Amino acid sequence: MTASETGRLALSAKHRFWLTHAIGPLLVFAAAASVCALTSIDFSIAHAVFFDEAQMRWIGRGVWLVNAVLHTGGRWFIAAVATAALGLTFVNHSRRQLRAPAGYVASTMLLSVAVVALLKRSTNVDCPWDLQEFGGSRPFTLLLGDRPDWLPPARCFRRLMRAPGTP
Repeated sequence: MTASETGRLALSAKHRFWLTHAIGPLLVFAAAASVCALTSIDFSIAHAVFFDEAQMRWIGRGVWLVNAVLHTGGRWFIAAVATAALGLTFVNHSRRQLRAPAGYVASTMLLSVAVVALLKRSTNVDCPWDLQEFGGSRPFTLLLGDRPDWLPPARCFRRLMRAPGTP
């Protein structure tokens, strides 16, 4: 195998990495978000799985296990895994070769939390339990749509409702 063939294989592996770890997941997310934005499938799923029609309440809202363990605990779990993944490569020198993959894991975990927080701030969308359709007091407004002035700012982005690690 010549040096140029080896270089092409390495470049191909690098492209394959970005395709499977960045571009592919981004395209899947964009397709899923588009389907949710163009249809009411997210509302249908919410009604079928997460909303109790008989009691007109969101299932799990105010439940300690959901709030404390999944949301708050999830935030700390993500921080701990990201820190441990990277920190162990500095403490245990025999694991030095894992520093780059551990850095990738830590950075993607922290970046995903930051992106969710940014989307929640920038989209100005109410949480499902705040919507009139689900027993709340606020009308539904489209993603990035014009909200009535009397509505307070919303920080939910319903397709990412409360990802672990976000307030």
